[in-house]
Amino acid sequence: MKNQQVFDFLREGSWNSSYSSHYECAWLCLNEFESILKVLREKEKTFEEEMNKMPPEYQGSFLMHHTDDLRTDAYRSATSAHLFVCMAIEGFINFYGVKRLGETYYKRVLERVGITEKLMLIYLICFDYKLDPNEDIVKSIRRVFDQRNVLVHPKTKEFSPKNASQFNYVHPSELEIHIAFEIMEGFVSEMCSRDEQIDKEFHFKKPYKSIQTSVKVPDDSGVMF
Repeated sequence: MKNQQVFDFLREGSWNSSYSSHYECAWLCLNEFESILKVLREKEKTFEEEMNKMPPEYQGSFLMHHTDDLRTDAYRSATSAHLFVCMAIEGFINFYGVKRLGETYYKRVLERVGITEKLMLIYLICFDYKLDPNEDIVKSIRRVFDQRNVLVHPKTKEFSPKNASQFNYVHPSELEIHIAFEIMEGFVSEMCSRDEQIDKEFHFKKPYKSIQTSVKVPDDSGVMF
């Protein structure tokens, strides 16, 4: 027997949600990150000849000093992108849950549970599917939100020669921000495959513009503009 308290996703009414804005902002921040990273790599190349003339132990500090602003900008945009990814995922889960279950029920039963538990409950109620905690969609979303928690709950650790290896600097090019986007897009595709009433092109629009940044980006000829 169909649960009469579960509504169709496409039903009459109006709902206000910011998930689509967060989704767009995530992609804008990723575009900014990639632009900054391109400039950073170009700038690093300009110092190669000069660095080859100095002892190896000084090269890293020299390069860090001359590219510190770009590295900071890259970290900022990557962090912003990651946070917006999580906001978009959780925002859509809340949006979908309220539309399918009604705002009163959703707030009372699901709204305050953890992100993966919330998703599993929606699958059970709306799709009649019992998600296993070891399924990829659950583990991947848990991963991206665990990383978010590290970002928004920064901790202080005492530095010593014994744990120095834990504080190795990570170059912006090594940040795993693209994995967060793979997880977000995997979530979007999975939800669309579960409910054909979700129009991916309508509900998840990617931006048609880039963030206007003060960083000068070289074109293919190497000219900065």
